[in-house]
Amino acid sequence: MKIRNFKCVILAVSVCLGLGACSKSDAPSKTNEPIRPVTATSSAFVDTVFSFTPAPGQFVNTPLADIATVSKITKNETISLGAWGGQIVLGFDHTVLNKKGADLKITGNAGDEMSEAGIVWVMYDRNANGLPDDDWYELKGSAMNQPGYQRNYKITYFKPADAGTDIQWEDNAGKKGVVKANIYHKQSYYPGWISTD
Repeated sequence: MKIRNFKCVILAVSVCLGLGACSKSDAPSKTNEPIRPVTATSSAFVDTVFSFTPAPGQFVNTPLADIATVSKITKNETISLGAWGGQIVLGFDHTVLNKKGADLKITGNAGDEMSEAGIVWVMYDRNANGLPDDDWYELKGSAMNQPGYQRNYKITYFKPADAGTDIQWEDNAGKKGVVKANIYHKQSYYPGWISTD
């Protein structure tokens, strides 16, 4: 197993995200902590999927959001994270340093009539075990601390009995609703590899 010193997680409020390029940097670390340097074989794109948990949605259980497809992710892939709360944890084959020009690029497909914002967290593999198990840091987004911004929001999606039906949800504020099935996507909108709510 390769040791990866940088991991990122994308927690989506969105339906779809495209994973784009990330600038590479071979500048030395400002601390004495180990870094995984950029080499001739390093990629500017993610190379590892640690976990993938989409929220229910119209593209779940299709090539855009299937566990088998996403585990083989390569550069510039577009994946669906489903409705609110879907997430993916990704890793690079080198350390991405926090400096000017060493940016993460994550693209989305939001349009004029829809907001598909996301939340991005990053982690430095301080214990050098190659796993996303160190301290995580949220990157400040444009909506952070704006009116309507809420932390510690939780939502539960309930596994349906049948494919092609609406997915019931309930949040920690007492609201309830559905992820509505449509006539264009007949497969189950609930991730087939997840057996619980």
